[in-house]
Amino acid sequence: MITLVKSPHVPELASIIHPSPDIYRSERTEAGLVASRFLESMFRFHEALKVWKYVVMPDHVHFELFVERELPYPVGRFIGELKASCTTAWRERTGRGEPFFSPGFHDRIVSHQGQAAILRKYIADNPRRLWIKRHNPDLFMRRHRLSIAGQEYEAIGNIFLLDDMDLQAVRISRRFSPEELRGRKLCWLRTIENGGVLVSPFISAAEKRVRDYAFANDGRLILIEQNGFSPRYKPTGQYFDLCAAGRLLMIAPVEYSTAKIELTRDWCLRHNGLAEQIAARNCRLTGEVGFV
Repeated sequence: MITLVKSPHVPELASIIHPSPDIYRSERTEAGLVASRFLESMFRFHEALKVWKYVVMPDHVHFELFVERELPYPVGRFIGELKASCTTAWRERTGRGEPFFSPGFHDRIVSHQGQAAILRKYIADNPRRLWIKRHNPDLFMRRHRLSIAGQEYEAIGNIFLLDDMDLQAVRISRRFSPEELRGRKLCWLRTIENGGVLVSPFISAAEKRVRDYAFANDGRLILIEQNGFSPRYKPTGQYFDLCAAGRLLMIAPVEYSTAKIELTRDWCLRHNGLAEQIAARNCRLTGEVGFV
């Protein structure tokens, strides 16, 4: 998935409309039509390049780029040609001299079976998510009710992290061989770098180091809490900032206990299993509890 952000001087590329309860749509402006014209003919830059799915949003575009065979140059060169063509067309249409897109681009690589279908759904769902965010500025500070593998839980934070194309459960065991542990750590590092989401209760000291590294390097996490949220619970400190920034979703049991929870082996196995269920997408949003 390639993401291009418009230049600050270029007007919005689209407006988001919500004409009926189940329809959220991006309507392209004159500037957005410039972008879509070239996205729909990506093959003009190289015949091996195909855009399978795209969406034009107010300040950016997402598109799923498929490369059919080896290219003579890095794909970034062809993205640069796409951006330059948009700039030329915009200048011809308006007489304005600024670049159409901001410098650089963001890419996320589909690396696992099934991710391409999730990516297409993510792209198509962009208008709905933006509409909800714009009309619910406190969205990331709401309490939601979830069903995970048939059990009820509550969640606070960025509920959209559950829809990400790359969810990876984090668990470290003494039974892992050095090679297996190294492979898992490389996978988690790639997930952070690729904009994916790590999911875990982060129980052990080694797992907490993975969590802290993700926090420090713009990673996104789904954190499984030991206890339920108290009636007046509100994230504090770093957790508050991460929830507000959309980088954290906290999931907890529905029941809240004032007693200290003992971390038994069964508890650890159950909550690591819960992380794997979330990563396998065996969860669904069932309602909203209220505000934090």
